[in-house]
Amino acid sequence: MDLARPEQLRKLISGFELRNGKMSSPEREQKRRQKGIAAEMPLLIYMGRFHPEKAQDQLLRVFKRVLTQCPQARLWILGEGPLAGELKALSKMLAIDHAVSFLGFIPEPFELLALADILVHPSSIEGVSQTIGEGMAAGLPIVVSDVGGLREIMAPGKNGIMVPAGDEEAFAKATLDLIGDKERRTQLGNEARKFIEENYSMEIAVRELEDTYYSVARK
Repeated sequence: MDLARPEQLRKLISGFELRNGKMSSPEREQKRRQKGIAAEMPLLIYMGRFHPEKAQDQLLRVFKRVLTQCPQARLWILGEGPLAGELKALSKMLAIDHAVSFLGFIPEPFELLALADILVHPSSIEGVSQTIGEGMAAGLPIVVSDVGGLREIMAPGKNGIMVPAGDEEAFAKATLDLIGDKERRTQLGNEARKFIEENYSMEIAVRELEDTYYSVARK
């Protein structure tokens, strides 16, 4: 059997769905208030399964640092998994449970993403993360650990902030810097969505897959 040479291989992207239209500012503020988030409360959001490599324990310790300087901040955690009980216990032990909401698995998280200000995602292992891609498609500024395949979709400082994996102090500082700089958040979020639109949208992924099938069929 002949094996393909490296130059013959073609990499296909997964693609992320772009949601058209943004909430108006009054609608967004109203929906946030309905969920207990006032306009002056910076809202962080996290999505992922509760497994050790996802480092949610680090996230909670980082958020503890954030609260010391920004006590009005809030954190929504979306997901489920075997570490759920431990993480909720850690939240109480750190005395941050008043500001952390464990929302469980949300199959359609797009409205919640639209209500958040920053997506935070510490992790020790990642490929091209579905969570990060969805956050970028939603136009969110993102703080993430610099691991795995994330640089395939993220350009540090241009469409997101990447910090060394495991550096909780750096992660907290990056998050606090974004909380205090609305213009920077907007810039990063716009660049993130632009990257998905131009390079990693679902439409582009489908088109590349179709082209690959046709090219193979012609051989």
